[in-house]
Amino acid sequence: MKTLQTQWLMVMNEFNQLDASDKYKLHIGLLGDIGEEQFKHDWIPKYLHKDVYVFQDFWFKVFDQYHQIDFVIFNHRTIELVDIKNFEGMMHFENDKFSVNNNEVLRNPLSKAQEHVRFMKEWLYRNNLPEVQINGNLIFINQHASLSGVPNTEIKCMMPNEIRNYLRNIQVHPRSHKSERIINAFLKNDLECPYLPPILDKKLMHRGWKCPACQSREFDNGNRHFLCSCGSSFSKEKFAVEEICKYGVLYHHKEIYLNELTEYFDGLFNKSFLNSCLRRNFTKYGRGYQNPRKLIEYYQPNKIYRYKDKIVK
Repeated sequence: MKTLQTQWLMVMNEFNQLDASDKYKLHIGLLGDIGEEQFKHDWIPKYLHKDVYVFQDFWFKVFDQYHQIDFVIFNHRTIELVDIKNFEGMMHFENDKFSVNNNEVLRNPLSKAQEHVRFMKEWLYRNNLPEVQINGNLIFINQHASLSGVPNTEIKCMMPNEIRNYLRNIQVHPRSHKSERIINAFLKNDLECPYLPPILDKKLMHRGWKCPACQSREFDNGNRHFLCSCGSSFSKEKFAVEEICKYGVLYHHKEIYLNELTEYFDGLFNKSFLNSCLRRNFTKYGRGYQNPRKLIEYYQPNKIYRYKDKIVK
């Protein structure tokens, strides 16, 4: 699933509220998400033993600083730290620098992977956990890339043709009291990303709606559907849930309240319709509703709505 930061940037980009710097962050974030999902769905199920523990997007805190690792793999004896990179083109290490297509990357991924090993050792120590072997790994997952100048280091750098053997060679070892303590510590360490997107001034946000088929802003507000002049129609409830989820991503710092939501949509939906939609699709929380802080494709990935969209292409 995409991080809250990436989802926030996606919504802001849809509303034309990103500068060039933020658009680049979105591009990098989407590339990273694609690489991680590919590793999770295409590689791990096929080649990694099912009894090996895998923790994705693992956050931990050491020295009052937060650190994130894409995948932590534990086979009851060895901890494998895996960072996924999805760069395309010519990648090259030289001294302490790393470049992609002759453009230097701000942060050398090799240095970061070395830090992860060091900080994970410290995290185990500070939590009074047993000392085990920790291996750092960088996987450059894009098929359309080349890598050169890899220095001699304890971090293993891999291209796609090496992933299969790497995962197959992670053997499962017998459970032990020591390994159970480490697994329980990983499971209990339920930190989420502490770096949240900024809070917005609602007056800056453009709340207009565009037809997904023809991008027109002219539509009729029907009883159950929005009706566009191009002939397309869209379920009002589904669209409302989709927009409420976007609202929740943008204003992630608070729960969802009917009055604030009604004001935000500025007449697009009446209060009665929004109230009904919230009751059917969101969890009651105090005087409001729990903010899922996720876009609809992650919040309700499989929901089928009674009234369906009709797209005219």
